[in-house]
Amino acid sequence: MKILLTVMSNVANDPRVMKYYEYFSKLDYDVNVLGFNQKLNDKYIEKNKHIYFTGKSVLVDILGKVTYIMSKLKLDSRWQIIKIINNVIYFAVIRSFNRSVYKFIKRNIRYCDIIHTHDLSCLIGPAQHKNEAQCILIYDSHELWTEMSGEFSLPFKKIMSHYENKYIKNADYLITVCEPIARELKKKYKTENFDIIYNAPDFTYIDIVESKQKSAQMKKEYNIPQETKIILYLGRYELGRGLIELIEAMKYVKNGILFMRGYGRMEGELRSYVINKKISERVIFLNPVSMEEMVKTSTFADIGIIPYKPVNLNNKFAAPNKLFEYMMAGLAIVAFRSEITEKMIMQTDTGEVFDNHSPTEIARAINRIIDNQDRMQLCRKNAVLIAANKYNWENQMSKLKEFLRDHDK
Repeated sequence: MKILLTVMSNVANDPRVMKYYEYFSKLDYDVNVLGFNQKLNDKYIEKNKHIYFTGKSVLVDILGKVTYIMSKLKLDSRWQIIKIINNVIYFAVIRSFNRSVYKFIKRNIRYCDIIHTHDLSCLIGPAQHKNEAQCILIYDSHELWTEMSGEFSLPFKKIMSHYENKYIKNADYLITVCEPIARELKKKYKTENFDIIYNAPDFTYIDIVESKQKSAQMKKEYNIPQETKIILYLGRYELGRGLIELIEAMKYVKNGILFMRGYGRMEGELRSYVINKKISERVIFLNPVSMEEMVKTSTFADIGIIPYKPVNLNNKFAAPNKLFEYMMAGLAIVAFRSEITEKMIMQTDTGEVFDNHSPTEIARAINRIIDNQDRMQLCRKNAVLIAANKYNWENQMSKLKEFLRDHDK
């Protein structure tokens, strides 16, 4: 069976798409990936022979510059004209990319028993060409896409919702990342049920002795007392993630130090904030690592933190990748309260949640873990068990694997 994965992103930075690619390849399917051309290094391309790119459009650079200026100047969201200009450019990029996808599929129908398209930004081209290619279309919604950014204007949301409503009905199989997003999409578009595939990492065996050694080594390297607990943030440095509040919370955390590992538009601002607030001894920035290294390089920590703010429906309904990465790494978890965190943290006794994003409230949740060593160890043990038995990629792929087997030609 020939499977074509399409995604409007830098393939190397999309963990979900690459996990599909590697999983399907292990099943001996003929897998190809069509993604955006955003400066992949030669070693990556050499390692992954079956990855193709659309031609890079000048519009991509323009969009990036407009978005950066909006972020840098902190323009008020009420400046609708700025939003609209940005959205017009983004819509042009989406149309351009989908035309390229359409042309690629038309030229390479032999690659397309199944087209597995990722997110609304990449649905249009494959859906338009599905019947001509006589292929099966899988739509995989990573986000509640139209609600994922405060930089989306109301007209842009309506236009993109129109396309999603039109083309989602062309899909033969619907997938998303969590129950709240599935429920919202089903209600909005009156679709059939979505299958849920959580964005969990591959199973990784965690050696407890080795984890303790890594923790001791890290503390020695940064002159941290051995009894101090390590809190870890993984992910992008972006607005809406509660990162300033998290850093501020470290003033009130007892016997803890925060390590931040990631990248993003807020990085300079966050680093300056730490220096200006004179808390460099409580907040340490680490270089990002590859997706493959994410879990193993996180085992030195004691607690994983998810401080997202419910600034939009997408954040409110999110099932963050880092939730599953922390579990697999064997960390206790502290996160904002949502439907997903309530289910996955409180019901499994793997950590604590907080109800508002004041620094003192975040610190209280962290301190509840730090102050009770027995509870912390229980949370960490529970996290490893639930990750091994349920929240790992192999387990999550069972339904899709069955669908593929039923449609294998």
